[in-house]
This record gives sequence, structure tokens and C-alpha cells, in this order.
Amino acid sequence: MLIFLWGRALQANSLASYIILIIVAVMYGLLIEFIQDRLVTNRSWDMGDVAADFAGSIVGIFAWDWYKKNKPL
Repeated sequence: MLIFLWGRALQANSLASYIILIIVAVMYGLLIEFIQDRLVTNRSWDMGDVAADFAGSIVGIFAWDWYKKNKPL
């Protein structure tokens, strides 16, 4: 959802902008994991969460691209 909203706000429409959005989203996920590991009790770093962030970013790009092409209500 984050990528879809960023794509919409920034009107991303090129491969370069898609790659930048994915990199920013993954960096955001890494930051959240770092914060959880260092600052939140009973939470730890999990590479599975980072992989899920990456997969979600890819899905968000496809959703944004589909939305741009079809413009539903």
C-alpha cells in the first residue's frame, strides 16, 4: 500500500522511478527492523520481514501500474 500511495503522490511512470520507490521502501523496512532490534523490547531483527517488505514493494508497483492503465472509479 505504501508503494501504491507513493506512486500515486509522485505520479511515478518510469522504470527508474519504480526502482527508486522500491529502494526507498526497502530502506524504510530496514530502518524499521533496526529500530525494532535496538529500541523495542522483545522484538528482534528478522530477514523474513525484510523479504516481505521487498515482495510487498513489487506487488505495490504492479498495483500502481495496473491502476495507471485502468483508472478504476
